[in-house]
Amino acid sequence: MHLQNITGSDILKSISKKSLRGIGWCIVGLLAAAAVMAAGLMLILEDGKVFHGILMIGAAIFGAYFALYFISVMKKKSKNPEHCELFRKFGTPDSIAQTIAQESDTPIHEAKGVLVCDSFIMRKNDFESYIPLTEALAVYRREHRTNGIPDGVYLVVTDSYGNAQNYPFRFGKTGKETMAQIMEHISQKAPNCVFGYSREVLNYISQNRKTLS
Repeated sequence: MHLQNITGSDILKSISKKSLRGIGWCIVGLLAAAAVMAAGLMLILEDGKVFHGILMIGAAIFGAYFALYFISVMKKKSKNPEHCELFRKFGTPDSIAQTIAQESDTPIHEAKGVLVCDSFIMRKNDFESYIPLTEALAVYRREHRTNGIPDGVYLVVTDSYGNAQNYPFRFGKTGKETMAQIMEHISQKAPNCVFGYSREVLNYISQNRKTLS
């Protein structure tokens, strides 16, 4: 998809397709939950391991509940993508598409699937990750580790409604320098944005976030 030619209709179609894919993954989750529940019953009935069986059944019920909940949410979004939070927060599909089309020709940063332009940041082709930089409330760098080994570094941006998005960046000196430059740009666009992760920052977000009507 060429962002320079993006339209509001294209954004709506993309969100709808993403929601349908999410429903598919939730169905897979329901099947997995059913398998875990069956295994838990077998532990109880055949092996007499009541405690472990109940734990497995409880986890399966918990997982199934959330899968059904998200299916309901994504079903509504797939049918009526124009009512999703993105447009309730930041403007109409056409206005957002116009901004993306106008600015994506001259990005500030474009790597690892992240697009940063003069007035917004987003993961490419994930339009629900779009945040106008003027709506940034808090920003910090997050490093993800697996078994103690770093395997991902992200710029986490919390918008003015208290919702956070993770944007992946490269490891190393170049990635840190790029993040620092982007943070500086955000500070110019959103003077009231705070940087870092601490109890004080979390309190700031809680006290200053808007309520989505």
